[in-house]
Amino acid sequence: LMNQPLNRDRARQACDLFATSLKMDGQLVDSLIGLAYVLVASAAQEWSDSPDQDVDRAEELVDKALALEPKVAAAHRVRSWILGFRNQLPESIAAAETAITLNRNDSMAHRLLALFELQAGRADRSRAVIEQAMRLSPRDPNHWGSLSILARAQIALGESEAALINLRAAILANPSANFVRLYFATAHGRMGRDREA
Repeated sequence: LMNQPLNRDRARQACDLFATSLKMDGQLVDSLIGLAYVLVASAAQEWSDSPDQDVDRAEELVDKALALEPKVAAAHRVRSWILGFRNQLPESIAAAETAITLNRNDSMAHRLLALFELQAGRADRSRAVIEQAMRLSPRDPNHWGSLSILARAQIALGESEAALINLRAAILANPSANFVRLYFATAHGRMGRDREA
């Protein structure tokens, strides 16, 4: 399930599987992190009926995972997403950087770092980081997410034509990522194409 583009149904199925795993052994670090990941992803994608509660639960799971294994990169990566969800950008950037320090090949940590650098107003840095993530994992099932972050950085840098190409590729890769369509309007608007926007 996790090696396919995440959508609402896959997220629910993964949540159930991780929860079942933790009922068998509540100390399984991979399952703690996996469930936390799905909870925060669902909250961020607005698939959750109670996003704040899900993110609080995700934080509890990550804290438990880190208590068991403090140097597991994936836990710091999920912590980064939790902090980013709460708009704590400096802390989320620091957590993503910790994840990358522990596992320099963690493409998702790079993706989160790129997203939070973009939100912090550093589009150049965001583009460099997301391009690194794409090189690290060219067959990532969530490649569409990298394409959308790259496009957003390109829009911020005045490269709207290139952004439109990447946005089209992101939608082709994951048609259910409806929020990506909003960035088409931003790109067209930046180019003065009001009707298209």
